[in-house]
Amino acid sequence: MALPISVVVIVGLLMHCVYLLGVFDVYFHSPIVHGVSPHVAQLPPLAHRLVLISLDGLRADKLFEYRPGGHGRGQPRAPFLHSVVDNVGSWGVSHTHVPTESRPGHVAMIAGLYEDPSAVTRGWQDNPVEFDSVFNASIQTYGWGSPDILDMFSKPEHIHMHMYPSEFQDFSQDGYQLDKWVFDEFERFVEDAMQNETKKERLAKKQTVFFLHLLGIDTQGHAHRPHSHEYLRNIELVDRGIVDVYEKVEALFPDGKTAYIVTSDHGMHARGNHGDGHPTNTETPLVAWGCGIAKATARVASLPHCPVLDSTAFPQSSPPEWHVDHRMRADVEQADIAPLMAALLGVRFPVNSVGVLPTSYLQCTAEEKLELLATNLRQIDGQLGIKATRRKEQHGAFFTPYSQLEADEKEEIITRARLMLAEGKMAEGECAIREGIHQTMKALRYYHTYDRSLLLCIISLGFAGWIAYALLYVFFHYTIAGNIAGKTGHTVTQMSSVRDVLPWETVVVGGVACAMLGFYNTAWHYMMYALFPSFFFGQIIAVYAKPLCRLVGMSIGLMGEKRRVVVISSVLGQLGVVVVLMQSLYLSYYNRETLSVATIIMALWAFGIYFQTKEWSALVMCIQSAVMSGFLFLSTNIVDEETRQHCKILGIFAAAVLVISVQWFTPHSLRPGVGERVCENGHARVSEKGHRLSQGAGLIYAVLSVVATIISFLIASKGPVQSEVMRKVSQTFSWALLVLAPTVHVFFSSAYYNAIELESSGSPGNVGPANGTPWNQGGSLAASGWTGSAAVGGAGGGKRERMLAQQSRVALSLFMAILTPYILLSVTYEVLFLVLFALWLFVWARVEVSLDSREEPGSEGAGTEDGGFRESVSRSYGMFYTMARRSIFYLVLCHMGFFGMGNFASLTSFELSSTYCFISVFSPF
Repeated sequence: MALPISVVVIVGLLMHCVYLLGVFDVYFHSPIVHGVSPHVAQLPPLAHRLVLISLDGLRADKLFEYRPGGHGRGQPRAPFLHSVVDNVGSWGVSHTHVPTESRPGHVAMIAGLYEDPSAVTRGWQDNPVEFDSVFNASIQTYGWGSPDILDMFSKPEHIHMHMYPSEFQDFSQDGYQLDKWVFDEFERFVEDAMQNETKKERLAKKQTVFFLHLLGIDTQGHAHRPHSHEYLRNIELVDRGIVDVYEKVEALFPDGKTAYIVTSDHGMHARGNHGDGHPTNTETPLVAWGCGIAKATARVASLPHCPVLDSTAFPQSSPPEWHVDHRMRADVEQADIAPLMAALLGVRFPVNSVGVLPTSYLQCTAEEKLELLATNLRQIDGQLGIKATRRKEQHGAFFTPYSQLEADEKEEIITRARLMLAEGKMAEGECAIREGIHQTMKALRYYHTYDRSLLLCIISLGFAGWIAYALLYVFFHYTIAGNIAGKTGHTVTQMSSVRDVLPWETVVVGGVACAMLGFYNTAWHYMMYALFPSFFFGQIIAVYAKPLCRLVGMSIGLMGEKRRVVVISSVLGQLGVVVVLMQSLYLSYYNRETLSVATIIMALWAFGIYFQTKEWSALVMCIQSAVMSGFLFLSTNIVDEETRQHCKILGIFAAAVLVISVQWFTPHSLRPGVGERVCENGHARVSEKGHRLSQGAGLIYAVLSVVATIISFLIASKGPVQSEVMRKVSQTFSWALLVLAPTVHVFFSSAYYNAIELESSGSPGNVGPANGTPWNQGGSLAASGWTGSAAVGGAGGGKRERMLAQQSRVALSLFMAILTPYILLSVTYEVLFLVLFALWLFVWARVEVSLDSREEPGSEGAGTEDGGFRESVSRSYGMFYTMARRSIFYLVLCHMGFFGMGNFASLTSFELSSTYCFISVFSPF
């Protein structure tokens, strides 16, 4: 017995909600392990104190490259840091991980772990699971900077954070003011300590950390982009500020026991944003100098030969414009900075750190490096032991240990490395421990993702079952095939008892799946994931298996051999096209250009329709599909502000033309005698009130709406740095437009379209091919769901016209309502894309309505039972094919809306500049 459509919809929605939560079980579960014993190297600290300076949003290339000069190679953009690289310090590139955001970056460099993904459920506002950090292990930590970063490290009592108000983070102001506040506060702090002996003695304690978080570069990058004068100037000013910090710290502590590390949490894309894995976002600078840091002239390659690590080795050469090839480059993972700071201070390694100590940065003996690496290995192995134990307790006899690493092997590795060191094989001994760390990290990841394959398999089966069940349900209940199944004795009816919902096939499949998961000793909600594929496949077996087999058998038996080959080839060809389309949609999440394959297929389909029917709208759709595919290849990285404004003005002009055209021509297209006839025996007319509203208020409102939006855009785009009064006025004006424009237009559209009187007379009729289909019917597809219900449902001409006109009103009203907010939020040619995309929807709607109007039920073969069956199957297949094609085209259009102006799946597609009309202060927490 089949289920009612309401039950099917509820089960489908429930499955999607549950599987959406399943994403967190698959990918977003915490890597933090509690109960790990801390490990400290039994060595004296290499430095008494550490100054950590984080230059938020700084790209490595922008720091190291030289400014263009009048002759020669110019001057370094950051002279002080360049001099450190040339003379006294170590340097390299710190490689961050996705997401390249401020919070995950600082957690990686200070705690040595990559941010707990479950923090996204709290909007990055709090630590869902507390973690250890270098700040926690220090005797005392003092910090200055943004509340977004400092606040999450400020819980222990020995950590003292000084934060400016979040209102200071205003993108309409000069971003360097944030850095200046940090430098001024630090200078005031040092001067106060120099005059207060008690405070000076307290600050002179060993294992003290000073943390300066400088947000100005990131702010300038978002507001002006990293190639701008403001961004590059901020780097120069920060370099001067670092000089002042260095001089003041050396004056306060003249013992020479201070280490300095300058790095960044993430880079900055040319668009002025960050978040994804583009090299400009993941490559950040790392410069270290001071006590315990190897000097440039004394550095040697720590790992000349280490075959296990060769595949993950970082580049050793640098771009020529950096002018630092004469100094060896030592790249690190961002999490490696945490053990580096712990080794310098002589504190415990953060217990959940996955960083590997970069010994090439340390100025110490080979024995000390080996001991520090051994401590690093023990600390990572401590996490591994707890994770392995928990997995074994959970899965019992079904537990499969990591095969390439034996228990307690770490001590054997350490002993072997010490023997190599005693024999004078320093590099080989260090490499042996690094190989052990490498294997331990692989094992740690193995246990962290232990259940991922199982969950992915269950969830994939659930979606596959849902797709198969939904297709069969539609085919048997909304085509002639349902009647055929009833005639063969396998009637598909509605449920009458609980047994209809849960037939014995479903119970058996679900029971077997849950029993297997129970023996596997998985979490209870894993069984909940398995219930959905059990339910769907059980329903398929119980309800649709026999009718489907009988239907396929009868269809094949009635077809001749040649016809059979043609049908099978046609089905396989259509399935191939569907696979290509779906693969194009999937790949568009990584490269949006691949979506052009789907749009070109739509263009070819439209051209085929034009070739068969000579319908002009099909030719327009073909051209429109090709034009829309061009957007996928347009660069979204427009750096020049003047070019961006020209693109936006072009889009606004196109929108204005469309708005005026719609307001001017839509009412005339509904008048009898103008344009094409509405239906064979009916007509529509516009009242005098409708004329007055259309020609008067509608046109005036449309023009004023666009003009007001242009004014607001021009005011807001005068530059991020503007007067407080001008900023408030522009933002108030924008908020007013955002709220009033859609509201007023929806109200006006309702009043206007209610004035349109649609009248039909005579017997119902269909729109004939000779009469054509009025343009206003094209809007029926722009809302959603559209053509199938209106045209295929068998409604008469007048009734169908009223339905199409109503849907057209909704579509036009929605477009007009979102136009003003869309213009306000656009930064380049998004408005032009919206206009062309809306026209694309209307043209596609026109083609589908035209195809529906041409379909007439045939009568061939109706005189015999076999002929009737053949005709029924043919009509059912055609209707099913039409619905499937429209569904896939609808998915293509949805993806085009998401990826036409950028990769919606990437965090870097969002530009903060799109919000400047409304808000300029960054205060999410």
